[in-house]
Order: sequence, then C-alpha cells, then structure tokens
Amino acid sequence: MRPTITAKINDNQFAALLSFAYNAGITRFRSSTLRKLVNQNPNNKAIGLEFMKWVNRGTPSEKGLTRRRTEEVNLYFTPIIGNVPTNK
Repeated sequence: MRPTITAKINDNQFAALLSFAYNAGITRFRSSTLRKLVNQNPNNKAIGLEFMKWVNRGTPSEKGLTRRRTEEVNLYFTPIIGNVPTNK
C-alpha cells in the first residue's frame, strides 16, 4: 500500500486509507480517485467526499458502510500533534 501513496501523510491518514483499502480492495484503491486526490493534496477536503462515494446505496450493507466510511473520514482528518509524515 505504501508505494501507492506518494504524498506526505500522517499516521491517521495512513490508517484511514489502509482501512479503506482493506475493505474495498487494494486493486480498487490503486485506481481510485481517492488515492489520486491524496497524492495531489492530502489536505483536500474533497477527499472526505471520495470516501463516502464508496457506499453501496440501497443495499443491506449501506448502513454499515456509511458508518465505516464516516469513521475513516474522521480518522483521516484528525490531526496528529507535530504532523509527522509516515513516508518520507
């Protein structure tokens, strides 16, 4: 997963992306707009909207995926004191 992220991100951002990639699949993550936005600007607020696009609306899993994506977004945008990058 690390080689697919070229931007400097903190541990919370990495953990949120790892959770997403585990759930959606690494192949889907690699080709996602989410990954592209992170690599362009990891602080872009549109990243939160991209997480939420990965909810299967109208399915039995919608409620659970909405909860999961919301938690991933919240983690992604939770700052770390010092904002130490995970990949230098």
